[in-house]
Amino acid sequence: MSQDPESDSQEFATGGVENTYTQGADTSTATNKWIGGVLTPSGKVVMIPFSYQYIGIYDPVTNTYTQGADTSTAAYKWIGGVLTPSGKVVMIPYNYRYIGIYDPVADTYTQGADTSTAEAKWAGGVLTPSGNVVMIPSGYRYIGIYNNGYVSKNPTAHLSAYTNKF
Repeated sequence: MSQDPESDSQEFATGGVENTYTQGADTSTATNKWIGGVLTPSGKVVMIPFSYQYIGIYDPVTNTYTQGADTSTAAYKWIGGVLTPSGKVVMIPYNYRYIGIYDPVADTYTQGADTSTAEAKWAGGVLTPSGNVVMIPSGYRYIGIYNNGYVSKNPTAHLSAYTNKF
């Protein structure tokens, strides 16, 4: 990224020609694998399992896919994820009753809080300045609020749009 000293505009290096499509790394022949992804501090993309048992990890620098941690064989688990200040990824339940927690450094999955047996609950979420994850209703009536244990030193601070950190 470069900053024009004469203005507030920034330009980002795209590494190629704009408005083009390039096929990336091969992943798996399974269907309904992932829905949503989260960019981690390492620069890798964590792909959130929908009906696939494994977390997907994509390295955009090397254009490689790696099969990550084993999660659950359930179908329609999570839609989207949120990077927390601890560096862990919170996976948002869709038909699965449990929040998923993925640690990209250790490549481990942990079953998180039990939510509801309802189907089509939430689709995506956001990190609030307080550190909670707000889950956005899809077919569910209620907004979900997940406290991941993070205690903000400044709960009214604004998050950086680039790092998802305070």
